[in-house]
Amino acid sequence: MFRRKLAILIAAVAIALVSALPAFAGTSSVTDLRLAPGSSICLTPQTATSYADVQGTANGGGMNVAVYNGTTNATNTVFLGLNTLGFHATFSTSAPQGAVFPGKFKVCVSNPSTTNNTRVSLSLVTN
Repeated sequence: MFRRKLAILIAAVAIALVSALPAFAGTSSVTDLRLAPGSSICLTPQTATSYADVQGTANGGGMNVAVYNGTTNATNTVFLGLNTLGFHATFSTSAPQGAVFPGKFKVCVSNPSTTNNTRVSLSLVTN
């Protein structure tokens, strides 16, 4: 009887501790990816509870970039950059800039130039 009560107490404490932990952070990135003219890539969507940081760089003719957000699917454009060599966008519950939390974030880039093998690096970090 005592062991059973002790096991129940330990299980309850363990559940309480796990519940108090912050939400799991998500990360998606690519480094030195080569994009042919007209080609595009999207990073794996990540769930954000209160924060999303998206950034990237490109060489050559630059890149077109779009950051998408939504409650269940990342389909609403919240950031758009055209022919840019670099960008950095931060979204949070205190400065959502049109984004919804909790929600999904996705970043997509394309090579708008005729430059072969435009080198792109991207990262999407959420919590």
